[in-house]
Amino acid sequence: MIQELKDYFNSIEIPKEPVYLDPSARINDVGLFLKSHFKALEENPDSKVNEPIKSRLVKLKEILEQKAEYPL
Repeated sequence: MIQELKDYFNSIEIPKEPVYLDPSARINDVGLFLKSHFKALEENPDSKVNEPIKSRLVKLKEILEQKAEYPL
């Protein structure tokens, strides 16, 4: 799953503008978000502590796919 997410994010143009995961969670720097989240996963991939990190990456992927499919 982690490699699939990495492959996806490496295959797209990373947005420069902020992205909202939900109304209260804004990602100002998507590139930095990805770098920090994947670093944590690489250091300890099976840790339960990293489950929220995986969830945020999946959510970001879903949002970006939806934007690509239905651009404004």
